[in-house]
Amino acid sequence: MRTTRYFTALTFIWLLACSCTPPGPSQTSVRLVNNASFPVHVDVYYGDNQNVLASVLEEFGQHVEFFIEAGASQEISRDCDELQAIMVKGDLQILGGVGPSETTRVYRDGSDFGCGDTITFTF
Repeated sequence: MRTTRYFTALTFIWLLACSCTPPGPSQTSVRLVNNASFPVHVDVYYGDNQNVLASVLEEFGQHVEFFIEAGASQEISRDCDELQAIMVKGDLQILGGVGPSETTRVYRDGSDFGCGDTITFTF
């Protein structure tokens, strides 16, 4: 009985000393939704610097590319430290790869989204 009390007291002191809190989310997700009647070609540029300029992000940032069929969606997740800024380009593939194109502004961690969020882009 005395050993149990001693162990319980030590455990309680250890928990107070380390200020243990459960870990929060460690990834941010990006969901790409194609609500159009045609496929869309999507380029996603992201980087670990939330203050990056759009031109620098496009040239030197991480890049993933998707071809999303009409009515479909795609999702990726990245570590919060990796995804501090994101920009998306979408090209609607109407006729032989020709169609309207759109590029988002740069969205930034802290002001536009937070760690653990799901950012959705709809075409």
